Amino acid sequence: MKTMKKVLQWVISVFFLISIAVTLSGCIDTTPHFEASDPEQAIQTWGDAVNARDYAKLYNLAPESIKRQISLQNFTSIQQNNSFLQPGSSIAGFQVINRTIINETTVTVTGALIIDSPVSGNTSSPTEIPVYIKFLEFYENGEWRVWTTRP
Repeated sequence: MKTMKKVLQWVISVFFLISIAVTLSGCIDTTPHFEASDPEQAIQTWGDAVNARDYAKLYNLAPESIKRQISLQNFTSIQQNNSFLQPGSSIAGFQVINRTIINETTVTVTGALIIDSPVSGNTSSPTEIPVYIKFLEFYENGEWRVWTTRP
């Protein structure tokens, strides 16, 4: 009788533990999560490098797959004609419109860059121009790498 009671207690205990394990497993979210500011912070760093005309920093922010295709020297040469880097222009801000997590190391962020452009025409103050752009970001070597794509 005592043995039967112990077996019954053991069965109930195992059943209880299995029930808890099954319940908790349904609560575990396996989708990738990033710190909310990580990809956006990389875009801010990119914008700061654009405003500083820091071509080496822009190049270093590029994913490894891009850097294998172009040298720093060629990248710097191309940037001389980049409309974001024209004298008097600067990035004043960025507003996220859409963010898509492709996988745990790849994110796209679409948003509006606010460009302060030089005074032109009959205006006396700089003009703010929204430019819609899509960033493809890769998490490589412990940091977000930024590359622009078509909107």
